Amino acid sequence: MVQEKQSDRQQRLDNFLQAVEAAQKVQDDIMKYGLEAAHLYSTLCNGLVQ
Repeated sequence: MVQEKQSDRQQRLDNFLQAVEAAQKVQDDIMKYGLEAAHLYSTLCNGLVQ
């Protein structure tokens, strides 16, 4: 039971860290490539949401 609880916490932490890393990559791409990257990112996100 305790081991299962730790595994769940570790999995949630891993998922959170992956999301943070992805957000940092998007931010880096926007800083590097400018508005074109921001436009492409927003276009891709809008396509996934709809």
